Amino acid sequence: MGIGSWLSRYISRDLLATFVKIEILIGIVGGSAAAVLFILFEHIVSFRIPLYGIVTVIGVLVGIEIPLLLRILKDQFEFKDLVSKIFTFDYIGALFASLLFPLVLVPHVGLFVPVLCLE
Repeated sequence: MGIGSWLSRYISRDLLATFVKIEILIGIVGGSAAAVLFILFEHIVSFRIPLYGIVTVIGVLVGIEIPLLLRILKDQFEFKDLVSKIFTFDYIGALFASLLFPLVLVPHVGLFVPVLCLE
C-alpha cells in the first residue's frame, strides 16, 4: 500500500476517472484472485510467485485510493474534515463488507457454485 501511495503522486490528469478505473481494477483483480490462484496451484511449480504478485498488485492499487481521493476532494472540505470523512467512510465500508460476506453472502450463495455435469 505504501508503494501505491508513493506512485499516486505521478497521477496528475483526470483524477476522478482514474480513481474509478482503480476501483474497477481492484474489483476485477481481487474478485478473480482466488479462482486464478486455485487454477494455477495445480499447474505451476512455484505457487508463491503468482500469489505474491497478485497480493502486490492489490496492495498497490489499494494504496493509490486514499491519496487520490484526498486530491479529488481537497477543494471541497477543510483538510481536517476531509481526512476525517475519507477515513470514516473507508472504515465503514470495510466493516460493512467484512460483515456482509460471512453473514449474508456465504450462507445464501455459498463459497462455490456446483458445476452442472451433463453426462
